[in-house]
Amino acid sequence: MSTPSPTASSFVGRVLADRYQIESVIGTGGMGAVYRARDQQRDVIVAIKVIHQLGPGTEEHHRRFFDEALIIGELFHPNIVQVIGFDREKDGTPFLIMELLRGKDLYDTLQEKGQLPLQKVLEIVRQVGSALHAAHNLGVAHRDIKPSNIFLSRQASSDGTETEVVKVVDFGLSKNVDDPAMRSTARGIILGTVEYVSPEGTTGESEHVDFYSDQWALAVVTYRMLTGRLPFEGKSPLQILAAIQKQPAPSIKSLVPDLPDYVATAIERAMAKEKKERFLSVQDFVRALQGLPPLSQSLSTAADARGGARIGRRGNSVSGVGLSGPGASTAGDRSSNFVAPIAEAAASQTAPAAKPAESSPAPATPAQKEARPPSNQGRNMALVAVAMLVVLILAFVMGFLLRRHNAANNPPVTLLLPR
Repeated sequence: MSTPSPTASSFVGRVLADRYQIESVIGTGGMGAVYRARDQQRDVIVAIKVIHQLGPGTEEHHRRFFDEALIIGELFHPNIVQVIGFDREKDGTPFLIMELLRGKDLYDTLQEKGQLPLQKVLEIVRQVGSALHAAHNLGVAHRDIKPSNIFLSRQASSDGTETEVVKVVDFGLSKNVDDPAMRSTARGIILGTVEYVSPEGTTGESEHVDFYSDQWALAVVTYRMLTGRLPFEGKSPLQILAAIQKQPAPSIKSLVPDLPDYVATAIERAMAKEKKERFLSVQDFVRALQGLPPLSQSLSTAADARGGARIGRRGNSVSGVGLSGPGASTAGDRSSNFVAPIAEAAASQTAPAAKPAESSPAPATPAQKEARPPSNQGRNMALVAVAMLVVLILAFVMGFLLRRHNAANNPPVTLLLPR
């Protein structure tokens, strides 16, 4: 007989691991609950996430919970909820000790307001994208991005005011896509929340759910924040999954006509059915929402600009940094800087040099005579004069020194004449 599942409220008042006093329930989910608790050793308030004993399948839930503890323990980022520790109760029930967040999640915010202004949406997506980018750099895909896993926390600033910091929570379905030792979810199980599942996630093959799936889910969340509705809807989960697989999302511009074109284009691309048609990274998606080029393209453009400047200097070009207008060298101009000398050299090897036509020089004008540089003969005469002057000076100095030397070694002789 399986152990009956305790209710969330039954934990209130208990002390876990002889240290954490459970004070109240913050929220509940399918596998457990999150509680407000006091760390009696440090006398601080923390959040405790507990996995309940669920009977059959409990071992799998505990395994996921343990994986979550390992993964989040590696993720130190201001937009990811901080995990303080991991422990087990005396009966084996595992729990996470996390920072306690003040505020509300994005799901409750959207339930109250329906949709959010563009600048608010861009700021939320920027912070979520930063958290996902950090996780992806460690090879970790979240796999369950949705409004209820995006928390809008309030944190006190140094000046006494409060600022909103977005936190990504619940890495319970995450996986390390680069670590083959990490156990994968069984085939046939659809990961995540149906409305935010990517097309590759609808097949039940969990190995296909990766970084691109997080990008898709974040795009769906963005669509939901801007329009107040989901891009794929249905009367049942199966209908929603079928729409995700085959139907295009309603044009976001038809729902938000004043939305900038680049924002609409970015969302449509991030929600492409094929992963290869989406952005290379979540970071590129966030940049596109702001009207910026992908980071890889920006780095390539900067490298091209530096190369163009070097080529321009070789070709004696004034510009050559990709600027248009007079003096700027295009790709064709830069290419001709190198091709033309080669062609000229080849021509000089194959064709005899043409004899220049004989013609009498035109008489020079006074201005041309003044501008004409001095001849080599004049320069040579000046050098000779300077050299002669130097020789005379050296001869004078040597003679002066020689006379002093002789005077010192040969004192004057006095002749005594008879009187």
